[in-house]
Amino acid sequence: MKLIRLPAVLGYTGYGRSMIYKLIKEGNFPKPVQLGTRAVAWVDEEVEAWVQGRVALSRPNPFRGAIFGKAQQPTHNLMREGGREPLPVMTVANRKSKR
Repeated sequence: MKLIRLPAVLGYTGYGRSMIYKLIKEGNFPKPVQLGTRAVAWVDEEVEAWVQGRVALSRPNPFRGAIFGKAQQPTHNLMREGGREPLPVMTVANRKSKR
């Protein structure tokens, strides 16, 4: 387990100091570990997991799990309106050529 200080967290997330503390206050970012009276650090694995979660939320690809080796639930509905039958899956065999 590795502890990282605020400058590393800022570089890792791309956020500024005030945004990090705002997210912590809202419960949307890992809380820091108190090192001393005026020093804090974050657990590297917790920050990395948070970043990976943000990336996963920004990529609603149901096939993402096949690429990264993890089973992922699709984040969108693959059913027709009314939910009775699934939408047709586009494959190479049933794709029409645009030539």
